[in-house]
Amino acid sequence: MTRTRRHCCKGGIEGLSNASWIEVAKSGKTFLTKIMVQEVTDPMSISMATTHFSEAVETMMRNNGDIESAELCKDVRQWWEFEDKPGVSAATRQVLRQGLRQRLLSKASFNRFPPPTMYINGWPIQLWEAVIANIGFTG
Repeated sequence: MTRTRRHCCKGGIEGLSNASWIEVAKSGKTFLTKIMVQEVTDPMSISMATTHFSEAVETMMRNNGDIESAELCKDVRQWWEFEDKPGVSAATRQVLRQGLRQRLLSKASFNRFPPPTMYINGWPIQLWEAVIANIGFTG
């Protein structure tokens, strides 16, 4: 999740810039701050990554008309939130993983040669593979 946050702050994942997050930070209506986005403060902080993909940030993005960024926010949050949350059934976990899994697989072209070596739809290949492996392994 922290690596996903870092790449969202830099812009480029799925062709999205960091403008959606900066706009939310400028509003002052969430815990997200401009410095958290622009300076990628404490890049390995889970609490900052959780703030970055929070429901409040997603809602503000939707209100601002940044639907694609809001959907990314929701998919990452749902995947992360329910991985280790106690009391969530395996079936529910599987459903909540599917948004991010579908997002990652939807732009991957496995019948193309040469295969991608650096990025898949703006996701660094190592990050893309790690998230897919986590979802697949735990799913």
